[in-house]
Amino acid sequence: VVMAAYWVVFVRGSGRDGGNKMKRGATKNDTKASAGTKKKTAAVASRSKRVRDEAMEFVVDANGNGRRMRRVLVLYGTEYGFAKEVARRVAEKLATCGEDGDNIFAPRVMSMAHHALVRFEKETMVCVVCSTTGDGVVPNDARELHEQMLLGVDEDALPGACRDSPITLDDEAYKLMIQAGAARTDEYKSTAHERFRDLSSSKNSTSARVRFAVLALGDRSYPHFCRAGLVFESLLCAHTGAAPV
Repeated sequence: VVMAAYWVVFVRGSGRDGGNKMKRGATKNDTKASAGTKKKTAAVASRSKRVRDEAMEFVVDANGNGRRMRRVLVLYGTEYGFAKEVARRVAEKLATCGEDGDNIFAPRVMSMAHHALVRFEKETMVCVVCSTTGDGVVPNDARELHEQMLLGVDEDALPGACRDSPITLDDEAYKLMIQAGAARTDEYKSTAHERFRDLSSSKNSTSARVRFAVLALGDRSYPHFCRAGLVFESLLCAHTGAAPV
């Protein structure tokens, strides 16, 4: 009887306490995980807002005051900061263009590192400013965007600028590729990244296709002079089916 009483009071009681402690521990862990997730979400939202706010630095008149607003996205890829400096100069110049006319430019400046915040099919004009690093490769902050844009595109159909051979601006392959989507694979619609499939489609609510320009930066002493910028120009040609402006 005494042993039975001991088992009921101490052993079973300890089991219940242990179970309760485990439940309380699990609840605390869940609470911590939930709090951690909320902090990460808040941090991402804060970073996105900061990037968007910085992008609007050169938009001097968001309403236009009755004038037509011409949106321009100045997207830069840089390794050491020079392309960013040039992109800001471009935006500053655009912001002062057309001040006395019926049109006014609204340039936004953004790093390619934040390309996920861009809806390319909604853009009407994209100006890419890109430096070249290493042995003619794109900067680190541009690699993810570059990889996405390569999907659905036949690299062998791209000009010499996008291959390992030294580039020539008179490359016949370059001229051919500029023609409507010449570098697209037969499976383009199913293999291209969804963000770029409709850049040449009339479904675009603002224009038939996204217009673009590229400012490629490089050093003439290297064999792959300006290669990274020309790579993006070629990929934009392939996705939009148009030549740069």
